[in-house]
Amino acid sequence: FIVLGDKDDEKPLAFFENYSQGILTSRDKWCYNFSRAYLSANIKRMIDTYTVNLAKVAERIAGVPKDEREEIVNDTIESDAKQISWSRALKSDVMKGKAVAYQENAVVTSNYRPFAKNRVYFDRRLNEFVYQMPSIFPEGKLPNVAICVDSRGSTKDFSCLITSSLPDYEFISKGQCFPLYLYEPVDASGKLGFGKQDVEVIDGYRRRDAITDRILKKFVEAYGNDVSKEDIFYYVYGVLHSPEYRTRFAADLKKMLPRIPLTKETRDFREFSQAGRELAQWHLNYETVEPWNLEEHMDSFGFDPWEQFKVTKMTFARPTPEQKEAGAKWDKTKIIYNSHVTLSGIPRDAYEYVVNGKPAIEWILERYQVTRDKDSGIVNDPNDWCTEHNQPRYIIDLLKRVVRVSMETMKIVRRLPALNELSETVGQADAMFRLRLVQPNPEDRYVTCVPFVPLKVAAGTFGNPQHLEHENFEWVAVQSKRRLRPGMFVAQVNGRSMEPMIPDGSYCLFASPVEGSRQGKTLLVQLRDEVDPETGERYTVKRYESEKVHTGDSWRHTTIKLKPLNPEFEAIELADVSEEQVSVIAEYVEVLEV
Repeated sequence: FIVLGDKDDEKPLAFFENYSQGILTSRDKWCYNFSRAYLSANIKRMIDTYTVNLAKVAERIAGVPKDEREEIVNDTIESDAKQISWSRALKSDVMKGKAVAYQENAVVTSNYRPFAKNRVYFDRRLNEFVYQMPSIFPEGKLPNVAICVDSRGSTKDFSCLITSSLPDYEFISKGQCFPLYLYEPVDASGKLGFGKQDVEVIDGYRRRDAITDRILKKFVEAYGNDVSKEDIFYYVYGVLHSPEYRTRFAADLKKMLPRIPLTKETRDFREFSQAGRELAQWHLNYETVEPWNLEEHMDSFGFDPWEQFKVTKMTFARPTPEQKEAGAKWDKTKIIYNSHVTLSGIPRDAYEYVVNGKPAIEWILERYQVTRDKDSGIVNDPNDWCTEHNQPRYIIDLLKRVVRVSMETMKIVRRLPALNELSETVGQADAMFRLRLVQPNPEDRYVTCVPFVPLKVAAGTFGNPQHLEHENFEWVAVQSKRRLRPGMFVAQVNGRSMEPMIPDGSYCLFASPVEGSRQGKTLLVQLRDEVDPETGERYTVKRYESEKVHTGDSWRHTTIKLKPLNPEFEAIELADVSEEQVSVIAEYVEVLEV
C-alpha cells in the first residue's frame, strides 16, 4: 500500500508531491458569507477598525521593550466584537505595525461545507492559516480539483469529497486536500520554476501535475503504457469510496493518511478509475445535474418566485403515527421548505450517502438557513446567494440535485469491485498501513531499512541473495537490536503453527543466508515435493532439526523434522532427503512491532 503523501520524509513512494489542509480563518463569521456585497462590507469595516487600532498601538508601544508590548496591545485594541475579530496572528501584525488593505480580488468562491458554497475573503493577513492552498488554488480562482479526506483529529467516520473550489478547514473534518495540479508563480524576470521553461502558464502561474513521476512509473509497469496521471488521480478517488476499504482499514484511517493499494488485475484498476471519474462528475457538478423528481406541495400559486422560494430554515416533517411508533423522530421522506412549500418523495436510500459525518441532504438543511451571529451581529442569508446569481429556485433545486447526487453516488459505490490488492495475502495489506515505507539512498539500505518481500517470492529469490538488489520491492524502516545486513528482509508469516513465538499474521525479520549451524533454528524452508499442511504452500517457517550420517567424504541427511511450536500441529518429517528436495532460505530473526 502506498501513502497519498508524506511531508516528513521525501524518500517514501507517494502518490502526491504536495497537499494541504483547507484554509482556517479563525473568524469565519467575518470571512465567509453567502453575499459578496455583505462580505465585502464586513471585511472593509474590520480593516477600518484595524487601521485605527494600528495607529493607537504604534503610539502606545513606541520605545517600550518588546517583551512588555503584548500587555499594552491587549489593553489598547478595540474589543467590540461588532467591529473586529482579533486572533493571535492579527494581534502580532498590529504589534509589528503591519498595515492591512482591502483586496477586491480576494473575494472568491469557497466550498465551506459539503455541497454548500460561500464567498470567502482569501487573504493571508485575515486568514489565520492558508497552508499550501495558494499553490493549489492560487488567488482562489485558477482551475484545479482536489480530493479532500478527513485527517488526524477528526472524530467522524472516514469520508472524502472532491472540490473545484477553495476548501475550508472543515469542508471535510480537519481535511487534507490532494490536488490534480500544483501551481507556482512565474518570477519577476519571467522565468519559470521547477527547472523547466517549456510549460503551460496560466495567469502568471506555471502548472504541473501533483501526481508524482515515480507513482506513474509504478502504475505503468503494473497496468500498461496508456495509464495517465489523471487515471491514477481518479483511481484514488474510486478506492477511497470502497466500502470494503473503509471497513477493513477503519482504525488506521483514524490515525493516519490513507494508503492506497494496487489492484491485482488491470480490469479492477480500470473499474476503480472509471468509478472515480463518475463520482467526481456528480460531486463537482452537483449544482447543474438534473434535479430528482420530488413532489412540490404549495399552499398557493401565483406568488413572486423570489417570495415563493425564499428560505428561512428547512425542517423534516413530523413523523406519521406508524413512524413514531417505530421510534422515528422525523419523517425524512418530506421536507418543509418554507411556510408555502413542502417537498415529498425523498428516497430513503438517498440518506445512505454520508459525507463528513452526515447525509449529504442534511448538509443542505443545516447550511441553507438564515443565521445571525450573536457576537458580531453579522447576518448570513442563503437567499442572498440566489439573488446575486439571479436564481430564485437555486436552493430548492439544489436540494433536489443533492438527492440525485446521493442516489447516483450509492449506485456507483455498490458496483465497485473488491480491492483484490496486489499482495501475497489480505493481511499484508493491513501491514502496509503500519510499516513505514521508505525510498532509501544506496548507503541506507540494510543499515536502517530492508525490503518487504512476500514469503513465496523470498523462497525463490533468496536462493541467490544478490538477486534481491534487482527486484522491485518496497523498503521498510526497521528498528531492531540486531545489526542489519544484506540479505535481510521483512515478510508476513500467516498461520498458527509457530505460536506463541510468531503470532498469526506477524511481520517478521528474516536473514539470508543462514549463518552457522541450522540445528534448532527457526527457518524459512522451501519444499520441492511436499507442502505445508497448514497453508498448502511449498514453503514453511518451522523449527529445524535434522539427523545426518557420514558417508565417504560427505554428510547425508537421514531425517529432517520441521517442527511447529503449537502442539495442535504436527511436524513435517522428511526421510532420506537430498539437497534438491529441501532448500533452507533464511533464518527467522524476530517479530517486528508494527
